[in-house]
Amino acid sequence: MEEYTILIVDDEEGVRNSLVRVLRSDRYRIFTASNSEEALAKLDEGEVDLVLVDNCMPGMSGIEFLYILKKRQPDTMRLLLTGKADAEIAIKAINEGEVYRFITKPWDPEELRVTVRQALEHHRLKKENQNLLQTVKRQAHLLTDLERKYPGITELPRDEEGFYVIEEW
Repeated sequence: MEEYTILIVDDEEGVRNSLVRVLRSDRYRIFTASNSEEALAKLDEGEVDLVLVDNCMPGMSGIEFLYILKKRQPDTMRLLLTGKADAEIAIKAINEGEVYRFITKPWDPEELRVTVRQALEHHRLKKENQNLLQTVKRQAHLLTDLERKYPGITELPRDEEGFYVIEEW
């Protein structure tokens, strides 16, 4: 199992501790921050796979924090924890912070664990797709170079039925 890094940002210590307790059994590397500024400092120390942030915090809101996070670490999955899920908050979070999911207080522990797992699986698949795309681009570039040096090398002859003809050496 791949080890994922999670950052939990909430101004209430009890909430942070409770979230850590729920997620600890899944063996994530979990960091916490009590405000957005502390969280931004932790982000400067390295990449994280998922951030779970409370929307209502003193100073900078969770949505504002996620907007900055999106610019700094665009591939990080973003979850918003909120006590009041209204349409205006949802629209702003989606438009500005590209939130993957909302988690409402109080949360169901199993639902929270499943949501985090799904977000991290989505994150893993996105990274895997990016890696595969880079591999395909490199291979296409190599084939183009080979074709330039050895015209016709990337073309195989076909028979009357359209099957490739591969001659034994």
